[in-house]
Amino acid sequence: MKQYGVMSKNRIPINVTGSAQIKIDCEEEESIMAAAALFANSNCSAISMHCTKNLMAHQSSAVSKMTVEEIYRGRAAFNEQVLRVASTDLKSMGIRIVSYTIKEVTDDNNYLKSILMPIVEADLSDPD
Repeated sequence: MKQYGVMSKNRIPINVTGSAQIKIDCEEEESIMAAAALFANSNCSAISMHCTKNLMAHQSSAVSKMTVEEIYRGRAAFNEQVLRVASTDLKSMGIRIVSYTIKEVTDDNNYLKSILMPIVEADLSDPD
């Protein structure tokens, strides 16, 4: 799920790539019924597209609540935020998120490069 120009909390547009594995939740009858009712006339591609749009909305929402630095340095917290909110939403559709992870964070204005350069330089100069 690649998104371009998503506005962060500190108003920096970033590009975010996330990856998720989902499946129909077969552990609860209620979930199976919800998925059947919602996706009865849909093929796998349509189901995937529906879930992808939903996950992308939650991914964008998570970006808007965190600064670029928080997202870049705290990927586990970002992943958890997306997973927590999206799981509840998708569960109501009978879908379970098996995993979600942010794969890449970039920007088109070299903001990340400018904030990371001092960190890289400090690491290179540190003999330990």
